[in-house]
Amino acid sequence: MWLNQLSKFALLAAQYLVPSRSTSTCLSTSTTLEHLIDCFHPFTVPERKYPDYPSYDAAQPNATQRQAWSDVITAVLNVDGNCSSIFIPPSINTIISVAPFTDSSGTAFCVLYESSVESGHYAKGWGLFVVPELRADVSRSIHFSAPHPGWPGGDGDTPQQAASLFKATGAKSLLITGRKRTASILPSDCVTSSQGGQHYYMTDPTHSIREPFFDANLAIIAWQNENGGCPATSCAFIQMHGKARTTCASEQVFLSAGLGRGKASIAWYTDDVDRPVKRLKTQLI
Repeated sequence: MWLNQLSKFALLAAQYLVPSRSTSTCLSTSTTLEHLIDCFHPFTVPERKYPDYPSYDAAQPNATQRQAWSDVITAVLNVDGNCSSIFIPPSINTIISVAPFTDSSGTAFCVLYESSVESGHYAKGWGLFVVPELRADVSRSIHFSAPHPGWPGGDGDTPQQAASLFKATGAKSLLITGRKRTASILPSDCVTSSQGGQHYYMTDPTHSIREPFFDANLAIIAWQNENGGCPATSCAFIQMHGKARTTCASEQVFLSAGLGRGKASIAWYTDDVDRPVKRLKTQLI
């Protein structure tokens, strides 16, 4: 099932649609959740949009906006048929919007998206967040995310793949960053460098705690901990990444618990404790 869902959208990476006049147009013209995510994709903040610190800082939320962003993420997670009534604080209500969207299957979703657009792209690029609008439509405590959208400088069609899996599994949430990893090639001040010596970028949300994607993840984790916790037997956070064909030519899916290479990390794969990464492996082979 997982391979079928992943391969279903393997060609979407080549589909770079001309951005609509506004992101809200995507909500009125899309018929499926996958189509909606594909429609939002061209608005992603492009490569080298922020060539220096002043331009990067101008796109960042201030302290008040950062708290408001986290609060709205939490409010969306708490939705149960009341998506249209979610309050957006004044500090960010000209930047983001929240609206319901009904898939052709009949399932309704609550979508937090960036409504502010400049020159065909998100004005800020803080991110896109989706949950089922009805709690009854959530069948699994799974949270999907895609931190590196698009080529070049990203992981191809992973947002579309994440959306497909999110819908197919009845998961709780879907988070997609609004910036390409290379929107700024300034070095991250969170992680100094990779093992090969190349620095990570400021707008790589997996290596920078400054990115709103990081704040959103903290809000999601806090919500899950307050709503039953996240036991390894029934809950998972799944982040979608892409591997270059030249790097992993013989692999269709590569599973990682996101840990290091020491004995304690390797034990996550080899011990007898039930963990999400092991269950995924069982379903894939």
